[in-house]
Amino acid sequence: MRHFKVLLVITLLVACSSSMAQRRELIPAGKNASVSTPTYCRAFHSIGKLCCSVYNSGGFGGWDYRSTTTGDCAVGDRHPDRGGYPKGSRIEYLLAGDIWVGAMDKDGAIVSVTWDGDSHNSEFYPEPLPFGAFEQRSIMEPSAPEYSEAISEEDFLTSYRDTFTTGLPGLTLDYFGQRPHKPLGLEVIQGTYAWSYSYAEDFILFDLQLRNIGDDDLHMVYIGVMINPRASYVHYDPAMIFPDRTPGDLCGFLPVHPSWRDPQSLDTIKLAWHADDDGDPVQGRFTDRPAPYRSCTGVAGIRILSGLPSGSRMSYNWWVNNVLGDLLYEFGPRRRPGPGQPFWRFHTGGSGMPRGDRNKYHVLSNGEIDYDQAYTATIGPNHPDWLDPPQDIALDVADGKSVMYLLSVGPFFIPKGATQSFAFAYVAGENFHTYPQNIGHLQNQQIDLYYENLDFSDIAKNAVWAGWVYDNPGVDTDGDGYYGEYRVSVVDSQFIDGEWIVTEADTNWYKGDGVPDWRAAGPPPAPKFWLTPTLNGIHVRFNGHLSETTKDIFSNIVDFEGYRVYIGRDDRESSLSMVASFDRENFDKYVFNPGIGVNGDYEVHSIPFTLEELRCLYGDGSEPCEDMDFNPLRFTAQRP
Repeated sequence: MRHFKVLLVITLLVACSSSMAQRRELIPAGKNASVSTPTYCRAFHSIGKLCCSVYNSGGFGGWDYRSTTTGDCAVGDRHPDRGGYPKGSRIEYLLAGDIWVGAMDKDGAIVSVTWDGDSHNSEFYPEPLPFGAFEQRSIMEPSAPEYSEAISEEDFLTSYRDTFTTGLPGLTLDYFGQRPHKPLGLEVIQGTYAWSYSYAEDFILFDLQLRNIGDDDLHMVYIGVMINPRASYVHYDPAMIFPDRTPGDLCGFLPVHPSWRDPQSLDTIKLAWHADDDGDPVQGRFTDRPAPYRSCTGVAGIRILSGLPSGSRMSYNWWVNNVLGDLLYEFGPRRRPGPGQPFWRFHTGGSGMPRGDRNKYHVLSNGEIDYDQAYTATIGPNHPDWLDPPQDIALDVADGKSVMYLLSVGPFFIPKGATQSFAFAYVAGENFHTYPQNIGHLQNQQIDLYYENLDFSDIAKNAVWAGWVYDNPGVDTDGDGYYGEYRVSVVDSQFIDGEWIVTEADTNWYKGDGVPDWRAAGPPPAPKFWLTPTLNGIHVRFNGHLSETTKDIFSNIVDFEGYRVYIGRDDRESSLSMVASFDRENFDKYVFNPGIGVNGDYEVHSIPFTLEELRCLYGDGSEPCEDMDFNPLRFTAQRP
């Protein structure tokens, strides 16, 4: 509900509608500030179900040694939750997420990273305060001066650069060239956005504006997100023993998933995902009780949202997180080169961790989509597409191992002074693990059975919604007449004169026009209201014209549902009591679908109907709209 700081609070009952401020281009501050003492700090997204720290040096999710001395520079607090999901559960899925950017120059590959996962090398740095701090905005604060530019309920904005080469912590020599870091000459203006709405609470959107502030054009640029997963319930007491089989993470790539709106269609999501290998059952069952620990049954991942330039390609690469330096575990999938194709050699003793700029650029740009980790032991010496892994570790890796992965796209061309946009979503989903004994299938290499007991539906749905918030389907943002793409699905049909005739169909927009909107559907504008003291009471008058006429940005319909009026001594939720409710009376129509489950089931296809609309559709007599005896509540699943 939306609270106003008065004795009376008016809230709205809605299906989901909103109008949002248009997004502005972020302008960096402090370009001429001193860079000798960068100020490291973080902000913490906690408005939704998915919690995540973001850093003003470019990383997100995990513990960052540079920021711990400063704490949360957005709200002045520290938070231990690393990618916590669901909020408050102490279940974490993400040790670290980082940005990698690579390009080619006359001397070869140049790569800048916010963290490389190997030497703890960071090559992006914020500026000193006040320029290095986060700017915070929210659509929930209409009185704030930055409200008109807010995108979400929780906006955090910052910027950082890769232009520093010496004198700062974290900079190390390149693995091969033994040269100091060679900057790309980039300034990154970063915005991250989160919502509490039920359909948007499971993801955080990232918007990166990569501006070339160097002296040269940047050619063959590839941009990626590197993830160091950690899926486990976490005790913050170091004396506690972790229940998870250490380490036991799995990762994979999900290109498509059946649409929840039309199971006959596929949603393209291209999601790189990671999860615990078995969900951490307790005594043979999954549990959400916090003592001594909870089961880790969810899944998280990354979806790139930006439109790709013509001729571009996506790469998904994973490798074993070989923290102990054992050369046997220097492994990552490698595609078998075709006839006459060159074979890329890491020259590090293995094919795992990509060390040095030349190897980092290779995994950013190789165009490979690696097989899922669970299939590692099925890749033999004679596999036509993939080089076989070391057989001594194949089973160990396949049934859960600490890994890292990189999802990247390119190439881009960024001329001097130009800016390249890059957007992605960090997404999570619940109830991924459905069978507590499923790890047995994985250990016995019954991979198909193992996957039959994994449920991707929730994270796939959340990944689709993330794409829709980024680029609203059915919305012509740039006014060129193109609204995106849609499917027409049959809702009802009748067999007439020997053939099926469609009598009702839905148009479902599933893709936007390619121009970002950064807009989620929330409550419509609150009504204007006036309070007048009366004897032993308060007279309330309000005007809800905009509340009742604002269209939902996704369905493009008015779905206003009513008002509730609360009164209290202050604006705390516990102090408020509802004194009036005004509901718009309407009804859902359920249609039987024999294709759902074993015996079929009912589902809702249309928006709610008014009593008048249903009377005209189903009333008796020659003039059904005049059938005042029609009562839709008489018709149930047992008596349709």
